[in-house]
Amino acid sequence: MTEMSKPDRAGLLTIQFIALVLAAVALAAGAITAAAALTSEGFDMVLPAAASLPSGVIGDPEATGVPRILNGEFTAATTSVAGLSTGVRILFAAGAGMGSLVFVALALSVAYLCWRPYNGNPFGTSVTRTSWFAAGTLTIGSLLSQGMLGFSTWLALDELQLDPVQFPLEMHFDLLPIVAGFALLLVAGAFQFGERMQRDTEGLI
Repeated sequence: MTEMSKPDRAGLLTIQFIALVLAAVALAAGAITAAAALTSEGFDMVLPAAASLPSGVIGDPEATGVPRILNGEFTAATTSVAGLSTGVRILFAAGAGMGSLVFVALALSVAYLCWRPYNGNPFGTSVTRTSWFAAGTLTIGSLLSQGMLGFSTWLALDELQLDPVQFPLEMHFDLLPIVAGFALLLVAGAFQFGERMQRDTEGLI
């Protein structure tokens, strides 16, 4: 077994520490957001919006060589809402909480995957399972979280009775977590392959 150098071990511990800190921050942020939605009269929501930029910020289209804004629009509005039904609040809190838990699960998985090579055992059944767990959590959890947040937004727009032209009934999905989840699936497959190679090597010794 090759002994890890001190810089490598220090790097793994640094990554693990950062992952644990980020997990704690994400957990606290998710808990605060969910608690505010469930217990406070007013809480913040991001609503889809469709509004042009104020005319004062639009530059002269005939000007040349001058930094300016030619056109633009707002696609989202950060709002403070109050008086929404319990169902909307629960759905929003669940979506925000799940999004936070997905990040927490990923951060803890990274911390564990750093700990294994630090102890001199980078492959193993638990490492493979952790990789599959992280990939599944990111893919499925992000879809569920975004779906619940999207539906809670739809219900909020209906209850607020806003102008559908200015606040359209839209749901945007961020595909990056899904793509990252599939990338983690490849990583999990690589860990599983490494685990098999390690077992075969141990059988030859």
